[in-house]
Amino acid sequence: MKNFRDALREEMKNPEFKKEWDALEPEFRQIRKSLDGENISSSPKAFKKFSDARYGRKVVPGVNIG
Repeated sequence: MKNFRDALREEMKNPEFKKEWDALEPEFRQIRKSLDGENISSSPKAFKKFSDARYGRKVVPGVNIG
């Protein structure tokens, strides 16, 4: 079974895939820049914010949604 990096390396040989991947780079850069501003590993609040945004959860104060 391939891991992500091996699969990506193979897909990057496809010119259409690489073009689309490269077109997303500015968005990836912005996400990395945003995450660099918050040390997620040492901030439970920042981690929760990232986790909720990543999985599309709507956070309701006082309600534990797991």
